[in-house]
Amino acid sequence: MPTYIGLVNFKESGKTGNAELDVGKAARALIETHGGRILSIYWTEDDPDMMVAFEGRDKDQATKVFRDLASQQDVNVRMVRALTEGEKERAVQGLQV
Repeated sequence: MPTYIGLVNFKESGKTGNAELDVGKAARALIETHGGRILSIYWTEDDPDMMVAFEGRDKDQATKVFRDLASQQDVNVRMVRALTEGEKERAVQGLQV
């Protein structure tokens, strides 16, 4: 299954502690509700504020997860597709990943 990463920025600059943890809990719940598999959640000390990685069916599913997270938690999310080393090697060879 493809991997998607959400680069999350909190709109409220003062969001700390439990409020930050709540965003992670919401992301986990949304991913599981939409049938994805959570890989990891990281809170960072710089920009972005948080990173969420999960495996999902396709880009449409990932878009829905991150759009719902943004609207429910008042955050901005930039989504990117992540490739494993093997997927990148296939892409470089012109094969489908």
